[in-house]
Amino acid sequence: MQQRTILLIDDVRTWLSTTARYFQCCNYATLKAMTCVEGMEMLRRHRPDCVLLDFNMPDMDGCAVAFQIRADADLRKTPIIMVTGEAQKELVSLHEYKVDGFFLKGWSLDRLLAMVESLLRRVDLDHGIIRNGDIRLIGSDLQVFRDSKLVTVLSREQFRLFSLLVEKSPDFVNETNILRHIYGVNGETDKPDAIRGLAHRLRSRLGAQLGHRVRSKAGSGWGYVQPRARSKDAA
Repeated sequence: MQQRTILLIDDVRTWLSTTARYFQCCNYATLKAMTCVEGMEMLRRHRPDCVLLDFNMPDMDGCAVAFQIRADADLRKTPIIMVTGEAQKELVSLHEYKVDGFFLKGWSLDRLLAMVESLLRRVDLDHGIIRNGDIRLIGSDLQVFRDSKLVTVLSREQFRLFSLLVEKSPDFVNETNILRHIYGVNGETDKPDAIRGLAHRLRSRLGAQLGHRVRSKAGSGWGYVQPRARSKDAA
């Protein structure tokens, strides 16, 4: 599965280390900065997917950093979660500097993870990106990536079918809904083999490793079957 990167900017070493370890256990890569200057350098160099920014920093406050990020054309869309122990200050920063959320120290890290994942799903939606396990689909370019490597570029019809199945996985999609989604027609079509032929071409474009994940099931339709993660104890 492709890792997303979280940048943590905080001057409390214990919170920084604990939170970084937590996100690493959840399959995120992490970057750590103990000053705002260092954090901005990392942000520009590595372009992380999300920033966890402490409100009270020794060299400048978090609002000033948020202002710099929002003023930078290359960085302004980076999701920012302000971390603080003072809720009132946080509400002011949300309004004035358009950070995407706030997290009070003392709340559970599970709650922080849920906030981050919600923000990243929103970003993906804005960019026409669909993720499932080790694959990523880029709607604007009709591209399929696996583990950050480009697998193929699909035709528009192939992409519509594949993205539908990936998005609905693990559920299967019946043929009537597939036809409506791809061609804008109901099940009573003069192309009875349209889906089967399209699926065959899709599998061919995806190659052997990904193509076998596109499957049909009698009475259920078509689906994308994501392989189960292998157990560390598996032989």
